[in-house]
Amino acid sequence: MLACQKDIELARTALSGVIGEEVMVLSSLTSPLFEVAPLQRLDYYQAQAKQNYPAIVQAHLKKELTEQNIKAQQAAYLPDVALIGKKYLWSKNLPLTEPDNWVVGVGLQWNIFNGFSDKNKIAQAKAQRESVEQLTAQAEKDVQTLVKKYYTEIEKQREQLQSLQESLEFARELVRVRNQAFSEGLSSSTDVADANLYLASIEIKGYQALFEMDKVLAQLLETCGLSGEYTNYMKK
Repeated sequence: MLACQKDIELARTALSGVIGEEVMVLSSLTSPLFEVAPLQRLDYYQAQAKQNYPAIVQAHLKKELTEQNIKAQQAAYLPDVALIGKKYLWSKNLPLTEPDNWVVGVGLQWNIFNGFSDKNKIAQAKAQRESVEQLTAQAEKDVQTLVKKYYTEIEKQREQLQSLQESLEFARELVRVRNQAFSEGLSSSTDVADANLYLASIEIKGYQALFEMDKVLAQLLETCGLSGEYTNYMKK
């Protein structure tokens, strides 16, 4: 009993951390446990997670920043070029050194005395980009694995429920038979109690499977950025 109360307290603490509010003591579930409706293909959820998972989104933003940094360093490495032009509006009495009434020119400025500083900056920027790309690839791989884990766990609990259904039907029939036998004096109260305990154990396993299925569904949808679709998976 004490262990169950501690589990409830831990669950309340975890839920408070998720929703950001204090969770009041509940005497009953506000929403019943439910069997999750059939899922879509695994690759659908993996694609959604790759697009929406916060760590991956942040990694892509970092990659864009490294690309911009490379362009900035490459631009700083190139010479500065300026075009100049001049035209005389009054061309009479011009000196012999300027026979025409217009002049054009090109100015070039390139710092060639800074050693390999600019090249090193470009190399560092490219190395940073490569590092971010590796981290992004690893993050995507990890998330794909996580999504597959959640997906597989939901289907595992679904199979567990299907397996328990036969046991549940047997347990209910056993209770009925034992009760009838007891009323006819052919069975003891202990036999009836054992049958009811067996039925209760099967029902508890069913509730545990439903709870685990619903919990993992929430984790799957959160990873995929689809938490708003949770109620869509309540099997009608």
